[in-house]
Amino acid sequence: MVDEIAADEVMLFDTWNFAGETENAFFTQPFQNVLLKRQKSAGKAKTKQSKAYSHEFRVKAPMLKDDEVVCIAGAGAVLDNWSTEKPLLLEKNSTWWKIRVNLSAESFPLTYKYGIYNTTTNNFLVFENGDNRILMGDAAKK
Repeated sequence: MVDEIAADEVMLFDTWNFAGETENAFFTQPFQNVLLKRQKSAGKAKTKQSKAYSHEFRVKAPMLKDDEVVCIAGAGAVLDNWSTEKPLLLEKNSTWWKIRVNLSAESFPLTYKYGIYNTTTNNFLVFENGDNRILMGDAAKK
Protein backbone atom coordinates (compact mmCIF):
# COMPACT_ATOMS: atom_id res chain seq x y z
CA MET A 1 0.00 0.00 0.00
CA VAL A 2 1.36 3.39 -0.97
CA ASP A 3 0.83 6.30 1.41
CA GLU A 4 -0.77 9.39 -0.05
CA ILE A 5 1.39 12.46 0.37
CA ALA A 6 -0.24 15.88 0.63
CA ALA A 7 2.68 18.02 -0.49
CA ASP A 8 3.55 20.62 -3.09
CA GLU A 9 6.93 19.02 -3.70
CA VAL A 10 8.50 15.62 -3.05
CA MET A 11 12.26 15.10 -2.92
CA LEU A 12 13.63 11.58 -3.03
CA PHE A 13 17.20 10.70 -2.07
CA ASP A 14 18.33 7.23 -2.98
CA THR A 15 21.55 5.26 -2.86
CA TRP A 16 22.51 2.25 -4.91
CA ASN A 17 22.86 -1.05 -3.10
CA PHE A 18 24.80 -3.36 -5.46
CA ALA A 19 23.49 -6.91 -5.04
CA GLY A 20 27.06 -8.26 -5.08
CA GLU A 21 28.14 -6.32 -1.97
CA THR A 22 29.39 -8.65 0.75
CA GLU A 23 26.96 -7.39 3.40
CA ASN A 24 23.99 -8.35 1.20
CA ALA A 25 24.81 -12.00 1.88
CA PHE A 26 23.28 -11.47 5.34
CA PHE A 27 19.87 -10.93 3.68
CA THR A 28 19.84 -14.33 1.97
CA GLN A 29 17.49 -17.06 3.24
CA PRO A 30 20.18 -19.13 5.02
CA PHE A 31 21.18 -16.11 7.11
CA GLN A 32 17.69 -14.66 7.66
CA ASN A 33 15.89 -17.94 8.36
CA VAL A 34 18.59 -19.86 10.24
CA LEU A 35 21.91 -18.22 11.12
CA LEU A 36 20.66 -14.73 12.02
CA LYS A 37 17.04 -15.57 12.81
CA ARG A 38 15.63 -13.02 15.22
CA GLN A 39 13.06 -13.68 17.91
CA LYS A 40 9.51 -12.57 17.07
CA SER A 41 9.73 -9.75 19.62
CA ALA A 42 13.12 -8.59 18.37
CA GLY A 43 13.25 -5.02 17.23
CA LYS A 44 10.02 -4.14 19.00
CA ALA A 45 10.45 -0.91 20.88
CA LYS A 46 8.39 2.18 21.48
CA THR A 47 9.04 4.70 18.75
CA LYS A 48 7.98 8.28 18.19
CA GLN A 49 6.50 7.96 14.71
CA SER A 50 4.98 11.11 13.26
CA LYS A 51 1.59 10.72 11.56
CA ALA A 52 2.24 13.91 9.62
CA TYR A 53 5.82 13.46 8.51
CA SER A 54 8.20 15.26 6.19
CA HIS A 55 11.02 12.70 6.12
CA GLU A 56 11.38 8.94 6.23
CA PHE A 57 14.71 7.42 7.21
CA ARG A 58 15.54 3.82 6.24
CA VAL A 59 18.60 1.72 6.90
CA LYS A 60 19.56 -1.96 6.71
CA ALA A 61 21.35 -3.52 9.67
CA PRO A 62 21.22 -7.33 9.56
CA MET A 63 23.79 -8.09 12.26
CA LEU A 64 22.00 -6.69 15.33
CA LYS A 65 21.32 -8.79 18.40
CA ASP A 66 17.73 -9.55 19.44
CA ASP A 67 17.66 -6.73 21.99
CA GLU A 68 19.25 -4.12 19.72
CA VAL A 69 17.53 -1.61 17.44
CA VAL A 70 18.76 1.08 15.10
CA CYS A 71 18.35 4.59 16.46
CA ILE A 72 18.93 8.08 15.11
CA ALA A 73 20.17 11.25 16.80
CA GLY A 74 21.23 14.57 15.44
CA ALA A 75 20.90 18.33 15.37
CA GLY A 76 17.57 19.99 16.06
CA ALA A 77 14.69 19.54 18.45
CA VAL A 78 13.10 16.57 16.67
CA LEU A 79 16.38 14.62 16.75
CA ASP A 80 16.80 15.71 20.39
CA ASN A 81 19.99 17.73 19.82
CA TRP A 82 22.29 14.70 19.76
CA SER A 83 20.97 13.28 23.03
CA THR A 84 21.73 9.59 23.49
CA GLU A 85 19.46 9.34 26.56
CA LYS A 86 16.32 8.81 24.45
CA PRO A 87 17.26 8.69 20.77
CA LEU A 88 14.57 8.05 18.17
CA LEU A 89 14.24 4.31 17.69
CA LEU A 90 13.56 2.91 14.25
CA GLU A 91 11.06 0.10 13.69
CA LYS A 92 11.88 -3.12 11.87
CA ASN A 93 9.96 -3.42 8.61
CA SER A 94 10.99 -6.44 6.55
CA THR A 95 14.74 -6.01 5.90
CA TRP A 96 14.62 -2.27 6.67
CA TRP A 97 14.72 -0.28 9.88
CA LYS A 98 12.65 2.87 9.38
CA ILE A 99 11.19 5.93 11.05
CA ARG A 100 9.06 8.83 9.86
CA VAL A 101 9.62 12.24 11.42
CA ASN A 102 8.37 15.76 10.82
CA LEU A 103 11.38 18.01 10.27
CA SER A 104 9.43 20.91 8.74
CA ALA A 105 10.33 23.26 11.62
CA GLU A 106 14.05 22.38 11.65
CA SER A 107 16.96 24.37 10.22
CA PHE A 108 18.84 22.89 7.27
CA PRO A 109 21.33 21.52 6.52
CA LEU A 110 20.75 19.09 9.37
CA THR A 111 23.36 16.64 10.65
CA TYR A 112 22.57 13.22 12.09
CA LYS A 113 23.92 9.72 12.67
CA TYR A 114 22.51 6.25 13.08
CA GLY A 115 23.35 4.30 16.20
CA ILE A 116 22.52 1.15 18.10
CA TYR A 117 20.26 1.12 21.17
CA ASN A 118 19.80 -1.78 23.60
CA THR A 119 16.13 -2.29 24.49
CA THR A 120 16.85 -4.61 27.42
CA THR A 121 19.10 -2.19 29.31
CA ASN A 122 17.55 0.95 27.74
CA ASN A 123 21.01 2.24 26.90
CA PHE A 124 22.54 3.80 23.85
CA LEU A 125 25.47 1.65 22.69
CA VAL A 126 27.32 3.27 19.80
CA PHE A 127 27.09 5.61 16.82
CA GLU A 128 27.95 4.40 13.33
CA ASN A 129 31.52 5.00 12.17
CA GLY A 130 32.44 7.90 9.91
CA ASP A 131 31.43 11.50 9.51
CA ASN A 132 28.01 12.83 10.38
CA ARG A 133 25.39 12.43 7.72
CA ILE A 134 24.09 15.69 6.28
CA LEU A 135 20.52 16.26 5.16
CA MET A 136 20.43 19.14 2.69
CA GLY A 137 17.41 21.16 1.63
CA ASP A 138 14.39 21.97 3.65
CA ALA A 139 11.25 20.14 4.56
CA ALA A 140 9.06 23.02 3.37
CA LYS A 141 5.86 23.71 5.24
CA LYS A 142 3.81 21.18 3.31
